[in-house]
Amino acid sequence: MKEITLIRKEISEDGYFGEICIGKEHFFTCERTYKDKKQNTITKVKDGSYICQKGMHRLKVESPEFETFEVKGVKGHWGILFHVGNYPTDSDGCILIGEGIGFTNRKTKMLTNSRKAFKRFMEIFKEEDRIRLTVYTMK
Repeated sequence: MKEITLIRKEISEDGYFGEICIGKEHFFTCERTYKDKKQNTITKVKDGSYICQKGMHRLKVESPEFETFEVKGVKGHWGILFHVGNYPTDSDGCILIGEGIGFTNRKTKMLTNSRKAFKRFMEIFKEEDRIRLTVYTMK
């Protein structure tokens, strides 16, 4: 089983932004943030190690199915996927994949070239049914 590490480097009102390096390949990530009961900014996927299972998934009932990895064992949540998206609001706790980080006209952070990056990400793991994901946040 191949292993990848997601290093979260920045948390802001715009979201959690991080990086994944797989050999010579480099991806940027974005996750939507939420407020907990104490008004701390959090994300659904906590720091730790997870098994990700490849399968067919939908983002919404009317959207087409696509192949991706689901992050299993996220306490209190299911359906946490890797998928295409440029803005934190494109995610409901999932991990978005992009080639870089840019800014919108309103100066909020976003991912760039997400479709291209996601396609490359899935190509790297075309022979894998499962991968191990380790997540940690830089302090």
